[in-house]
Amino acid sequence: MVERCFNNDTYFDRAFKEALEESLNIPMKPSVAHFLADYLEMFLDKSSGKNQTLNCDEIEKILEKIMKLFASLRDKDVFLAIYSSSLAKRLIYGTSANNETEQSVITNLKIWYISLFF
Repeated sequence: MVERCFNNDTYFDRAFKEALEESLNIPMKPSVAHFLADYLEMFLDKSSGKNQTLNCDEIEKILEKIMKLFASLRDKDVFLAIYSSSLAKRLIYGTSANNETEQSVITNLKIWYISLFF
């Protein structure tokens, strides 16, 4: 839409990203980070049944979108705490839907963490 309607205007693109970041970080209980971690949990836990109708490409697209939203969050620590806890439960109880998807999420989080320092 931005490409078609605004001819890839860099000012509009920057303003849109800033507005999205501000709206994602409005203080509320529970936070957007909490909702995002719960949403991710739905796709990673086979007992939820949400991922059974999706193929690997669709799940990867969803993960990519989640990681883009994660990058805009200020309270990443909340997301990481909830994700870590749910990952531990999935591993203990064997309810992880797909080990490759779990590894993809962990790799994306590592890439984000490393990018902080370089």
